[in-house]
Amino acid sequence: MSRKNSELKEEVGKVMGGRVMALPSDKLREEYAKGISQGISKGISKGAAQTLISNVENARRNTGQALCEVCKMLGTTVEKYEEAKKLICEYENDQS
Repeated sequence: MSRKNSELKEEVGKVMGGRVMALPSDKLREEYAKGISQGISKGISKGAAQTLISNVENARRNTGQALCEVCKMLGTTVEKYEEAKKLICEYENDQS
């Protein structure tokens, strides 16, 4: 918050007996920060899902092994792979 904004709130607080209403800019700033945080979190999840999918698909292509064997070899499960595929589909649908 800017110093000017802080001083204004302080003066209004004195006049209004200590009760200061939140300024619209404060609410917007909070919502913006929340949106940025959510976006970062989604981006990390999407990146992890894409990496898992890529690793599994590359291993299948290079080894010719079944999905369950490749997942075991990579230290993951078929369920986690399928969840990652589903997550990517959801992100793609959100973009449409």
